[in-house]
Amino acid sequence: MPTVTTSGEVLECCPTTALPIVAHGTGCPLASPCKVTYDKQLGIMKVDNEICASSVRMFVRVSTEYLLDEEACQQDPHSPGLRIKRLVCCGLTEDATKKTVLAVAGPPSAVNWLSRAPANAVFFIVAMSSGVDDCYIVNWHASIAGPHGDKVLGYAKEQYRLQQGHALNFAEVHTPSKRVKAIEEESKLGEMQGAVTRSLFQI
Repeated sequence: MPTVTTSGEVLECCPTTALPIVAHGTGCPLASPCKVTYDKQLGIMKVDNEICASSVRMFVRVSTEYLLDEEACQQDPHSPGLRIKRLVCCGLTEDATKKTVLAVAGPPSAVNWLSRAPANAVFFIVAMSSGVDDCYIVNWHASIAGPHGDKVLGYAKEQYRLQQGHALNFAEVHTPSKRVKAIEEESKLGEMQGAVTRSLFQI
């Protein structure tokens, strides 16, 4: 996800065509909550059952439905703070029927953003899952609001759509130049990008 400035402008550093996916377990891919599964044997998350990741980036919209009080607010068993949970749906699609649980833990000052968030509020989050209670643990968040919120969300939707390529697997013996060339050929970016690659890697 390229950088978006505070004025809503997106840096000119991203593709405008669908690219193949290169699975890399140390990445933090953009994902829809309902497309993420947790492999308990491997201890990692999988996006679309193709990309392995320890954490994911998601745009989520706070649901109009609420959890029961005893589930929504609990004493965190791992710290002296609170554990807050809210129902959310994916902010990148129009389907609001598929909901998932978002959780955040800490002192009141650290969890108020989620407990007090109004329905339909949109957040950009980095989250992980332990597979224990089927909820996402938020590591970082930013509110997508204000006059430029729609621009940021619209851009994110387009990038999420372009991310839906097929997976590429490389052999360990493949050099960086061969890997870039394979991506280039699969994505059919044309001779201009090919020339750039050749100049960078001297293919």
